[in-house]
Amino acid sequence: PGRLLAPLDLGAYAIGATRLQVVGAPYHRNNVGNLAVYRFFLGQPDQGVTVAKTWQLRYVALRADDFGGAAAGTLAEALKRGAPPPWLRRIPTRERALFLYRVQGGLFPKQPAR
Repeated sequence: PGRLLAPLDLGAYAIGATRLQVVGAPYHRNNVGNLAVYRFFLGQPDQGVTVAKTWQLRYVALRADDFGGAAAGTLAEALKRGAPPPWLRRIPTRERALFLYRVQGGLFPKQPAR
């Protein structure tokens, strides 16, 4: 269980194939979540960490052909070339064209004890 941020069309598959919550999927009424996906992947890594904190992400997924025209310096480009920021750790998959990352613990503030 946890929350996944992935490109919109991949998010739709994750809803049906996993127990994960997704931030964005190709549904027109999820403007806030869908915009967060684009800001995450097409922004700088420091913008990505803000999105990760806001949405309390556990996982990030991206395929090799997603955001093909992403500019140098964007988080999508860094992830696809295997240079994630320190707050993301690659999870090996059998599918070579799928990049799966786990958001590192300690990124989010601890919840107060009850």
